[in-house]
Amino acid sequence: MFYRIFFIGLSWLLGWTAQAEFVRGQFEIVFERTKIVVHSPIKFQGPSKVFLRNQTPENLLLQLLNANGERLGFITIGPGEDRLESFTLRNSQDYISVMPLDPALQEINLSYGKPTFEIPPPQK
Repeated sequence: MFYRIFFIGLSWLLGWTAQAEFVRGQFEIVFERTKIVVHSPIKFQGPSKVFLRNQTPENLLLQLLNANGERLGFITIGPGEDRLESFTLRNSQDYISVMPLDPALQEINLSYGKPTFEIPPPQK
């Protein structure tokens, strides 16, 4: 009995650790009804990924732009859906912008080393 509980606890702990590593190594944008939460990786890792989660009751139409303002593509995410998109940054100072077009919201710059932030910022 002890071994069964030990292995269940160990497998849960290893699974949780692997998930934490996966999330920490990529950009993450969560669209909620009243705010957008943005998480950035701490250090540059070459090919990058952004995890997009739509927790709103409507479709989102997003546009990806590079640092020069050139359009990289469009993304549509349905209500309650998640998407994982890949892109390439040349160095740690380079960035990608995510521009929500429908509904029209503030542009989000994705760059390495930024602390987690919310749009709009929480009121104090």
